[in-house]
Amino acid sequence: MNWFDMAKDQMKVLGITYDKLAEHLGITRGAVGHWLNGRREPSLKEIAAILDFIGIKHVILNSDGTISNINDQSSNSINIESEPRPTKKQKELIDLFDSLPSEEADKFLRELKVRAAHFDAIFVEMLAKRGIKTN
Repeated sequence: MNWFDMAKDQMKVLGITYDKLAEHLGITRGAVGHWLNGRREPSLKEIAAILDFIGIKHVILNSDGTISNINDQSSNSINIESEPRPTKKQKELIDLFDSLPSEEADKFLRELKVRAAHFDAIFVEMLAKRGIKTN
């Protein structure tokens, strides 16, 4: 089974919409649609975030996009659960964020996304000046 078919099945079971997934990931509904219908391929990090959000944690993503049981791992697969564990400082930040009122947390996330987009744009500009193309 492809990862996106498994994801769509799990989303149906949980009642998670494309809109809800897109909002959680901070991307457009259209991007989610392209990914979950196999028209575009997200990064491994994005696939891991999708599977984690919908509660699929112990699977292997094979190089052809299919999902295997964790016991059937081949040399051309990536263990989705092999994400690094958060550091002590990251855990502290998560705890602080979780203690914020909902409106403050939403505001903080919006501000962080704006800053991240700003720094990404600066980075792309720096690469362009060096003649390096980005996707």
